[in-house]
Amino acid sequence: MIENECHTQVLEKIDSLTKLVRNAWLTLLLINFFSIFTVGRLSDSDKVISEGIIKVPIIGIEIVPYEFIILSPLLIIVFYVYFHILVARLMKLYTKLPSHLNTHPKREVV
Repeated sequence: MIENECHTQVLEKIDSLTKLVRNAWLTLLLINFFSIFTVGRLSDSDKVISEGIIKVPIIGIEIVPYEFIILSPLLIIVFYVYFHILVARLMKLYTKLPSHLNTHPKREVV
């Protein structure tokens, strides 16, 4: 009985952490697409010359193109590391499950 309660708690933690991982993944994808879209809208001279101001789409703030080109990859790296920390925590929780709960049904058939 105690083992079932422990497994139930682990499964609840896995469920909540899976939602966090999904949200982190979607956020990472959105940041990547947003960055590609914004940089794609810049002219070649805006990418090279650090003068001038661009209006960032959707957000509507004005920023120097050079700053956006520097800050965007840093933001992507931060979310990338956060995403992998969450995935590592999720994998650690999977190892706490008993082997009969940790297997995929198709693996047993094949």
